Amino acid sequence: MSTAGSSRDWASRMGGKPTTGPGVSLPPGMAEPLHDTAEVDEYVTQTTLKEDQLLEAIQRRRAIIAGIRSGVELQRCLTMLAALGEPESFASRIAYLEKRVHRAGCKRPSLFGGFRLGTAREERELRDLVKRRDTAVTLRERVTLLQQDPGALVRHFEMETSRLEVRLRTLRERRRAKST
Repeated sequence: MSTAGSSRDWASRMGGKPTTGPGVSLPPGMAEPLHDTAEVDEYVTQTTLKEDQLLEAIQRRRAIIAGIRSGVELQRCLTMLAALGEPESFASRIAYLEKRVHRAGCKRPSLFGGFRLGTAREERELRDLVKRRDTAVTLRERVTLLQQDPGALVRHFEMETSRLEVRLRTLRERRRAKST
């Protein structure tokens, strides 16, 4: 790690002494408090929220792993894919809406400056169709993986779970260190 921009480095280049740091004491009353109570409270609140989110993510991945092993995840993905439809079924409607939304000469003012093309309804429909198509593609890829090699998917989710558990552990350790 470089110290090219640190105040100590600049002080040493200029021939002066560093103003703060280890071994340099400030006069009484000028020293900053080690921990501001409001700051500690805010930190604890934020880490608690992060901890809850990490715990939720870990539980979701464990549920997915259990679903993959039992075959429920494959059935869930197949059901969702059937409900959404095949990604190719969206192609013609997306192409039509893209022509309508991006056509020249039919501009309307945008709230954020500039102009937008097409109607708001068409733009919303286009965005929604693209999201549905992308979701269908993702589901199809997951179905293919689940049918071909469910073990690889289980290993992937186990690695993600272990990474999240490590993050949770370090978060808890930091919170303990900060609160003491």
